[in-house]
Order: sequence, then C-alpha cells, then structure tokens
Amino acid sequence: MALKLILLHTAHQDFDGIAWTRGEVQESHYFKQLNPVKRLYDKEIPRVLQRLCHQWSLTISSTEISTKEPRLHIRRQMDKWLITDETGDFFTRPRQEAMKVMARHCKQIDLKVPALFLTKDVKEQILRDGFPLFGEKTIE
Repeated sequence: MALKLILLHTAHQDFDGIAWTRGEVQESHYFKQLNPVKRLYDKEIPRVLQRLCHQWSLTISSTEISTKEPRLHIRRQMDKWLITDETGDFFTRPRQEAMKVMARHCKQIDLKVPALFLTKDVKEQILRDGFPLFGEKTIE
C-alpha cells in the first residue's frame, strides 16, 4: 500500500521516479546488523515495485544521490540536538553547532542507490487509473 501511495505521489508531483537506499545504509543508522531491514530494502521493496510496474515493462535501475557519509548521526530530542558516532557516544549541542560538527566530520559522497524511473505515459496512466486497494491491476 505504501509503495502504491509513493507511486501516486510521484505521478501527482511529476517527479522523474523514486529512489531508496540499500539495506546496509539503513543498518548504518543504527550501527548494527538488522537483517529484516536489509531484506526489506534490498529484496521486498524492489520485488513489490517490479510487480506493481510489470504492466508497463519498467525495471529497477540505479542512480547516484549526493549526500553525507553516514559516520555521525544527528537527531532532536526535546529541545536538544544529539550527535552520535559508531561508539554510541552522544554529544548534546545547540542545533547550529550540531550542524557545523556534522558538516566538518561527514564528507560529501555520491551514493549509488536503486531507482525506478517513470515515463510520462506511465505517470499519466497512474493519474488516470490509480491502483486497486488490494491486489494488482492489469491492463487489458
């Protein structure tokens, strides 16, 4: 259901397609192995998207996104910003200072990610016909 909504949003906003990170990137956010998360991002999401888009002969390819390496992580907790590294140490800082630490210690990288690109015709068909709530739709 979530992937159907993402595809509908992609068509409504006239985006070129969708991309997602691989499982190891998701694992890096938690500094540990998460086999169910890895399976979701590496196997389940591509499988469901291929099934949903089979009728249009779309295939999953890849693209690069520009991002920061996942060495440090930042999150907000109440009125504080916490930065953590792979040792699990937390550093509380004001937001501006936390962002400077992130910029200084996490270099810019180009990350290769899986992607599904939608053609103009496919977007028009999604907007016109949508997706069924349950199951899959086939063109007759």
